[in-house]
Amino acid sequence: MALEVLNQNDRIIQGWGTVEIKDKQNELLPIEEFKKIMPVIMDRGGVVTDSHSNRVIGKILNYEIKKHPETGKEGVFLTVKIFDDYPLDDEIWQAIKDGEYTG
Repeated sequence: MALEVLNQNDRIIQGWGTVEIKDKQNELLPIEEFKKIMPVIMDRGGVVTDSHSNRVIGKILNYEIKKHPETGKEGVFLTVKIFDDYPLDDEIWQAIKDGEYTG
């Protein structure tokens, strides 16, 4: 599922952060761990980085643990704001709008 743009002007999107299925590296990230860590992540500012890098490009506004409609597995569904302060922010925003980023 692609990321959904909720508010173009404020750069608010929604999408799945993770789902309890094997990823491209054949690893399974247990949702029980995310249930524990998400309050900590939010308390620390809900920082969003670009593709597992140290480049901060946004922040999590809200999260919900719920079942993924396609897999039926639990996952973390995020509402995120993408910043607009630096050229990298604009590059990421454009990539999201172009469908290059799916989660």
